[in-house]
Amino acid sequence: VWGDVPPNTIVSPDFSYSWNGTAYIVTATWAQIVDTDGDFATLEVEKVVTAGATTASSVAYSSLTHPASVTTFVFGAAGSVGYTELTFRFRIVDATGQAGAWASTPARRVPPSPPVSAAIANQYVGPNYVGRVTWIAPTGTISSYRIVWTRNGAGGGTINGATSPTDLTTSVVGGDLLAATLYAIDPAGTLSPGIALSL
Repeated sequence: VWGDVPPNTIVSPDFSYSWNGTAYIVTATWAQIVDTDGDFATLEVEKVVTAGATTASSVAYSSLTHPASVTTFVFGAAGSVGYTELTFRFRIVDATGQAGAWASTPARRVPPSPPVSAAIANQYVGPNYVGRVTWIAPTGTISSYRIVWTRNGAGGGTINGATSPTDLTTSVVGGDLLAATLYAIDPAGTLSPGIALSL
């Protein structure tokens, strides 16, 4: 029977998180959309959470005007509260409403938000000054913090299980340059984006 051919599935779908300063932005990537008849209409998306529940209805995107050459799409913000791990699945629908098969991404944990109001400053702890790092806990479940730091571009080290405030050195002398990167870590060991600090 001759008729319209359903659109093919998306090839090698995946997605990533990027922190924009206030939220994680989800960007989907794929190797190719094979548009069998050249009548691509929409990209349908479902979000799957760890528990296996899916969104009640797909969200359709029709901005891919040339799907053969487009291999990324920004979906927007993904909240970390209430989600431990996300999977997305995609299918393409043609102009007649026929849908291709669902294609799923790997599951990826939403990273924790980075620490808030992080700062490094000289602090007098007699008889010396020390480099002190302070921060406020972000929203979400955080199990620990990590500080990776250097002194004058070398040395330093890694402080696991850091608490605010944390002193990096026992003494800071004039001309010392301290640099530190602060991470929040969730119970699964997933790191937040690092907050770079310098003194």
